[in-house]
Amino acid sequence: MTEPPIPELPTEAPEFQMDTVEKKDQHVYTVDTHSYQRECGNCTMCCQGWLSGTAYEYMFMKGHPCHFLDQCANGDRCTIYDIRPEVCSSFKCEWLRQPVTFPLWMKPELTKVIVTWRTDTDEETNEEFGYWSVRECGQVIQSNVLNWLIQQAFAHNLNLRYELDGVGYWLGTKSFMSWCSRNT
Repeated sequence: MTEPPIPELPTEAPEFQMDTVEKKDQHVYTVDTHSYQRECGNCTMCCQGWLSGTAYEYMFMKGHPCHFLDQCANGDRCTIYDIRPEVCSSFKCEWLRQPVTFPLWMKPELTKVIVTWRTDTDEETNEEFGYWSVRECGQVIQSNVLNWLIQQAFAHNLNLRYELDGVGYWLGTKSFMSWCSRNT
């Protein structure tokens, strides 16, 4: 079974010339988005028990952080980062995966929201859906975050499944919404 394609979101900023603009003291710069990549840095939201998985036979899930997460006074950190398993090293939230689309302020540790790209199949119709899955992380999603996600979903014709105060909501195609209503 093939996965539906990931939607084509902007992958690069507009091309600018390195040139001086007519107005005094204003310059236009070239932005190299092909090599622009983000790193997790201090963000450990995916390890804190909001997502589920298994790291070296230790399960983590909602309410149960990863066994290898050191939650110390100086900030959380992964104690096995250099030798972390595939489930961890291959995971990329949308903030990492779509650095041009997702603004810096949408970093999970700042918004307390993890956005991932998911695919599922409607067993009744055999239709595959790609969608943004939005998980709240310990607090109700902020209105500016939800507003931005909904605007992006409409602008790029994306299916969106999100939590608001722990309750599931969705928007998108009629068939996606029908599938969501049967799979809550």
